Amino acid sequence: MARRSARRSSPVSITLGAQGRIVIPAPMRRELRLKGGDSLSVTVEEGRLVLSRDDELNERIWAEFAHLRGTGVLEELRQERRRQALREAQRARPKKG
Repeated sequence: MARRSARRSSPVSITLGAQGRIVIPAPMRRELRLKGGDSLSVTVEEGRLVLSRDDELNERIWAEFAHLRGTGVLEELRQERRRQALREAQRARPKKG
């Protein structure tokens, strides 16, 4: 899992592209060790758009539901997340043709 920065970065203005795309500034990508093809999750929290590395999101979910270990529910959630990640990866692959 990527280490979290203890400091908060200064705000940077970016422009939303016509198709809803944004570009994460290079210094931020370097700080977070992000590279092309990395998988991110996006949520809206208190009116803010929040991007998280999938591995970080998984860790937060595991911590939140740790009290359910051994109940079967957690394993079902894990399997469903794996299936979802596989579907997303298959959709992201360029079609050969």
